[in-house]
Amino acid sequence: NGVDIPYEFPQSSDGVVRMTSVGRLIVRKRFDMAIRAVAQTGNEIGTELNILGNGPELESLQDLTMSLSLESCIHFRGEVSPVVVKETLQRSEVFIFPSESEGMSNALLEALAYGNVVLARDIPANRELIRDKENGLLFEDQEELNQLLKQVVHEPQLRRDLSLAARTYVNEHHAMASIAKRYHSLYIRAADEV
Repeated sequence: NGVDIPYEFPQSSDGVVRMTSVGRLIVRKRFDMAIRAVAQTGNEIGTELNILGNGPELESLQDLTMSLSLESCIHFRGEVSPVVVKETLQRSEVFIFPSESEGMSNALLEALAYGNVVLARDIPANRELIRDKENGLLFEDQEELNQLLKQVVHEPQLRRDLSLAARTYVNEHHAMASIAKRYHSLYIRAADEV
């Protein structure tokens, strides 16, 4: 998979740590884990989580948000266009991806391209893109996600380091131009073998 590489890093001028989660609101995507982790970050630093997507779990996720008194910092944006996804990632610093099973996720690639610090479930597809503690962070359960998110929120230098590593990785391995060159080489080799 390839993605376009944006030119600007995510920036926050107001001190709020903006986070994003993207996907269909179904049980296996485990958005509840992202919500619970935000509740554990502590309220001395401003946080905001934008959840992009729709699905049958919307009402239960909204109920969870209210039960944790997080209505002011967790926003359900519904189904949005790819342009809005990119605009949201541009303003975001952290991407939370707790899904229990995935293929190679374009949303995850885009988050890396926009320099978001990725916190992703430790599953095979995510390990293809995330080098733990190098260009993102992998977690296995709720407690580990809670601890990692708290660390990321409270350590701006860690966010900067992982952001730069994420963009560098995608630029070197998944930029659309790089992927196109690889396909071109593959087609040439295949043609030569015919």
